[in-house]
Amino acid sequence: MNPIIFSGYSKEYLSVDNNYEDNSIIQRHADSQILELMTLLRAPVPLMVESKLWGCAVLPSLISTLILKKEELTILDFGGGAGKHFVEITRALDSSTLVSKIKYHLIEMPKLCRVIEPPLSQIFQPIWKDLFHLSNSIDVTKSDIVNCTSSLQYIENYLEKIEDLIATEPEFFLIINTPLNNKYTYCRYQHNLEVKISQWVFCINELDKIFNENGYARVFFSAHEQDHSTLDTPPDSGTFQGTLIFQKT
Repeated sequence: MNPIIFSGYSKEYLSVDNNYEDNSIIQRHADSQILELMTLLRAPVPLMVESKLWGCAVLPSLISTLILKKEELTILDFGGGAGKHFVEITRALDSSTLVSKIKYHLIEMPKLCRVIEPPLSQIFQPIWKDLFHLSNSIDVTKSDIVNCTSSLQYIENYLEKIEDLIATEPEFFLIINTPLNNKYTYCRYQHNLEVKISQWVFCINELDKIFNENGYARVFFSAHEQDHSTLDTPPDSGTFQGTLIFQKT
């Protein structure tokens, strides 16, 4: 792994979990996630504006293609908030027969899981038990798709977590709306949230190497600009938000 370059104010890594010791912060974060989900559910048509901007539309698009060839499709959504991707997927399929093939596993922080499980169990009934599964750890041994949308950058030991997710042997591994560059992996502070937390910016070559060594090849890449005003970003790093898809070879 490349040397860690801290562009913030301290060399102490501040993880998401460490910053969520305060129950009131957890509750406010959960409330915002549920509100976002309810806004999506109440929309007369799928709200894909954010997805188109940030590359998230590739997940429902990929699933719409793969599900026609499979009897069952297991999706492991790591750090998926309150499950808005599940809603986008079901709307993209637009068929109860196809939706019934989905096994969607949402993995979130234990503290967040405890708060969002009661409202989610009501929102997704009666399909909660059969299609939608919420857990605070990887709860499957085999998956078809692993999705990481804006989540890996907040994991202190991201190498270990990637290995754990790859161990489920997905055909596709998606890294969406994640800070990337072409020079080096470094850590910075993110200030535009309620609490200041650390996040990684990944060197694409490093990710390529990790996945290549595990039998995957990068088959998709997209990049878009991001607002640097609230982030400690080295001016020469060439940092941007991007999406990567790796496929098992």
